[in-house]
Amino acid sequence: MTDSPAGSSFPDIAGRNRIIGRIERDAGVPNLTDVLVDRLAPTDLQSLLLEVYRRRATKRDPKELIKDHISNRFTRPSTASPTRLLEWDRIAFSLLPKVFQPVELSPVCPLGTVSVLSPISQDWTVSTIRNTEVVADSTNVLAIECAVRRHEQKNLSSGKAAPFI
Repeated sequence: MTDSPAGSSFPDIAGRNRIIGRIERDAGVPNLTDVLVDRLAPTDLQSLLLEVYRRRATKRDPKELIKDHISNRFTRPSTASPTRLLEWDRIAFSLLPKVFQPVELSPVCPLGTVSVLSPISQDWTVSTIRNTEVVADSTNVLAIECAVRRHEQKNLSSGKAAPFI
């Protein structure tokens, strides 16, 4: 296993390559990963995966859903008290200056937000088939939002709509 700042990551490159090689052999499609990564547009890959998951979902039954809900740590409710969290938020917001703008972030952000803006492996994120990932560290998303707002502010002050990058 290789180490990332977040701890042990996915199996080492050799282990990962063995797994990918086995999947490609079992599927009967040489270089399947390369085809999906390099030859398909992100929206086409998204459409393909949506169809794959639609078909898999039609084969599921309620008993499986309950079993998965119990066993999957990602789907279980938080153990934090929502009323205590709301009280904490209320107190924190009441102490902020009036110019403060609260922001409610989306639960998902652009794919690669964590791995591009930090040294954390993409293996540690929960990627979605919508070319997004579940927000794991809101500071990365807030940095992106700040950059977007600063860019919009500069455009408003100059009166020009410039491309972002």
